[in-house]
Amino acid sequence: MVSDGRISGVIDWNEAHVGPLIREVAFAAWEFAHGDAMELDRDRFALFIDAYRSEASHLPDWEFDLVHGAARIGLRDNIRYAVRCGASMEHDYQLRQLDALERLRCDLPDGPTA
Repeated sequence: MVSDGRISGVIDWNEAHVGPLIREVAFAAWEFAHGDAMELDRDRFALFIDAYRSEASHLPDWEFDLVHGAARIGLRDNIRYAVRCGASMEHDYQLRQLDALERLRCDLPDGPTA
């Protein structure tokens, strides 16, 4: 989507839904900041969030305090979606996601991101 000559949004029709924008931002940061082994690079995560925050004047600062929990929820929901679509939880990729979800409890504690 474009507004005033700038990209103002993107619609992923495959998983389109109505929900909190901060959840999408958080999961995008997770996708940007993890490697093949599903280990979070906290600096890359913070870089993504900081860059988004500097451009997202439409989001109140308090929403960014929710980003860590929202990233965990996004990963959990991604795992649930894969299972619902027939993925085996014994598959290496799914097992790495489950391990990552557990590690995120420590890597991304709840609270302010600033």
